[in-house]
Formats: sequence, C-alpha cells, structure tokens
Amino acid sequence: VSGGARAMVAAAFGLSLDSPEVEPLRQEFLDRYQEHCAVLSRPYDGIPELLAAIEKAGLIWGVVTNKPVRFAEPIMQRLGYAERSRVLVCPDHVTRSKPDPEPLLLACSQLGIDPSRVLFIGDDLRDIESGRDAGTKTAAVRYGYIHPE
Repeated sequence: VSGGARAMVAAAFGLSLDSPEVEPLRQEFLDRYQEHCAVLSRPYDGIPELLAAIEKAGLIWGVVTNKPVRFAEPIMQRLGYAERSRVLVCPDHVTRSKPDPEPLLLACSQLGIDPSRVLFIGDDLRDIESGRDAGTKTAAVRYGYIHPE
C-alpha cells in the first residue's frame, strides 16, 4: 500500500483517511513495526546481485528513502547493507521528503557527487519525480509501488 502507514491502516480497517480512529491505530502499528521491521525484510529479487555488480565496477551506492530512520537503519543492518551503503537519507534528515528533490540533493552533497552523474532507481512515482527534479538520471523498477498505468 503506497501512501505510508496512515493509508495502510485506513485501508486495513476500512476507514477513511480523515477518520479519528486512524491516528491511534497508525501509532500502534508503527510501534509494533519498529519492534519487528527487520525480521522478515528481504531485498527484491536481483538486488543483491545488482549491488555486487555496482561495487565490483568500483561504483558507490546509497539509499534515499521515505522510511523514517528508526525503521531504515535496522533494516539496512539486517540486510548487511549498512556497512556497504555510502549514504542513507531518511525523512528525519530533511525538511521535505520525496517527491521533493531535497533528500536526493542531500545524498549527492554528502557523497560529493553532482546530481547529473547519479542514476536514481525507484519503485514509486515519487522517486522518479524526485530524481527528475534533482537533476539525476532516473529508472523505475517494475515492482514496488509502480503501477502499469
């Protein structure tokens, strides 16, 4: 479910997004998710091989996510990516999240790389918009939150 925890909880309980019941359920969901977020997390098929090929080519990579750092860091650790990734940018690090280009521009700045030399790969339209507006090259994967239309 795209749209974050609020949309996920509303959909799961058949509530409208503006229902007063959504916020307490969202908070309970996030608290439970924090306890277990890394337990069943797995990379999409082909990602470990892709990252190995990127590293073998002497290139660097990083992660720009709309997932808060309290979830992103344990997942990165669990997958063995925390030590390999050169940058991790979460909403906690910026004032505006994707689709705004700010998170990508921060990652590029931290890496000392001009955005025009970056390929940003995403699984959501927000990723593609963020990459385009930051001046990176973009690519969309066919899984995640990308819809055929």
